[in-house]
Amino acid sequence: MSEKVKYFVYGCNLSRSHMERRSVNISDLENASVPGWKLGFSSYSRKWSGGVPDILPGEKDDWVEGVIYTVDKMDLRTLDGYEGRSVKKNMEIGLYRRQHLIIKAESGWKTVITYQINRSPEYRKKAFFKPSDEYMKLMIEGAKEHELSEEYIEKVISWAKKGNFLEDKKI
Repeated sequence: MSEKVKYFVYGCNLSRSHMERRSVNISDLENASVPGWKLGFSSYSRKWSGGVPDILPGEKDDWVEGVIYTVDKMDLRTLDGYEGRSVKKNMEIGLYRRQHLIIKAESGWKTVITYQINRSPEYRKKAFFKPSDEYMKLMIEGAKEHELSEEYIEKVISWAKKGNFLEDKKI
């Protein structure tokens, strides 16, 4: 039997059909949030023709919502390929890196794996790349599918309309 891991998603991987297209088996879904963190789009993806999401430390009133999936540890390798994660000589060198994060789940606090943009915190706080409509549509569909809070979904929809995720600037 394969080892299972808890994986927190907050972007396009919220969509179950998207995960199925990636051939990743998910189970044991649980909604969760990351208090004191905010959503950013601090890297550009040619595949998506726009910014891709990241979660960043924010202010005390900020939060990011998402879902915890239970996945086979072997499926993380599949996800690594889609997320642009690569490792050389024990160093994460790709677009995203895996990160352990403590989050607030419906059943209590948990330590999970998530993906974050593999750049310095200073860069990630300053950079902004507007996400594509296609990406935002998939993310919003996934948020609704998992019944994330109405307040959070409205926040994401307003961001999509305004392109107003962070200060609109690139470095």
